Amino acid sequence: MPSGDASTARGQKTDSGPLHLGGAGIGSVSHLLRDPEVEMGNHPVLGYVVWAILIGAVFAWEGLALSGISGSVPTLSATFRAIMRYPPGRWALMALWLWFGWHLFIRGWHFLLRG
Repeated sequence: MPSGDASTARGQKTDSGPLHLGGAGIGSVSHLLRDPEVEMGNHPVLGYVVWAILIGAVFAWEGLALSGISGSVPTLSATFRAIMRYPPGRWALMALWLWFGWHLFIRGWHFLLRG
């Protein structure tokens, strides 16, 4: 596709370079696409850090509850037992479990037999 073609005037990717959105000023979007500091990294370190913090918080909560230092912190099993005592709590946990599973396993997954 030649770079001077009318279809590449706005919002189309050319073969020779990045997405051309028109305008070349400092405040334009095309400037941000070419700026190496704005591009996303190849390694999702932030995602790993967030997961480590979440899992660490769960372990800290359970450790604090089992240690007996603070008598007011319930264990995870006691918390889930209190939530699942009533049907709306069971439905909420089921919805949370489905949402979590969808985002963890299905989203971004590609079916092997898809054409």
